[in-house]
Amino acid sequence: MKKAIALVALAGLATVASAQGTGAIRYETSVGGDAWQTGLRTVTPGTTVNVRVVVSWDVPGALGFAGAQPDFIIDNAGAGDAVSNIERPVPFNFAPQTIVSSRFGNSIKIDDSRDTLGPGLGTRGVTPGQGVQAFTPNFSTANPAVIFTFSYTPDATATVRDLRFTFIAPTGGNTTDRIFRVYTSANGAQATPTSTVTGASIAIPAPGALALLGLGGLAAGRRRR
Repeated sequence: MKKAIALVALAGLATVASAQGTGAIRYETSVGGDAWQTGLRTVTPGTTVNVRVVVSWDVPGALGFAGAQPDFIIDNAGAGDAVSNIERPVPFNFAPQTIVSSRFGNSIKIDDSRDTLGPGLGTRGVTPGQGVQAFTPNFSTANPAVIFTFSYTPDATATVRDLRFTFIAPTGGNTTDRIFRVYTSANGAQATPTSTVTGASIAIPAPGALALLGLGGLAAGRRRR
């Protein structure tokens, strides 16, 4: 679920250099405080999965994460799936914004509340970002940086939920030129790295598979005794 995407200059947001360096943005999941992981995670229905979005980069002279404008999408969602605890961690909540989750068919979109269009459409997205270093007392130089978090609780529908991104163009619609940017000066100059995008998957087994998992656990317990 990875793809390399070349970014182009982003006009209108401070001074932005053309694509340079490399970067990555990815989903990571955790359950019950266990280690964060990428890729596929299998859980039982009703389990709350903690989800975070992490960015990292290798850009000459970069000072810290500047911003991004994605929609966060969950495909193949069950009718009773729930999203909660949506947050842009400090200081990546620089621009005030109300963020909500909305249902579109079998997909859930986490987006700006003012954007009522489907995944990858509209002119708004979630905007994790921070102010420039010269004027931001709590400026973060973290690399990697956790820029977005939420909790996700799937129902018993036996599907593999796919977590993915879409990135919103200034004029609306999906694009590849606004994945994320990093600051290259304290006064606001930015660069857009050539970035790799990594989704995640959350699987809910069918009832028969859940029963087999339970029997396997019982057998393991007997062997330990």
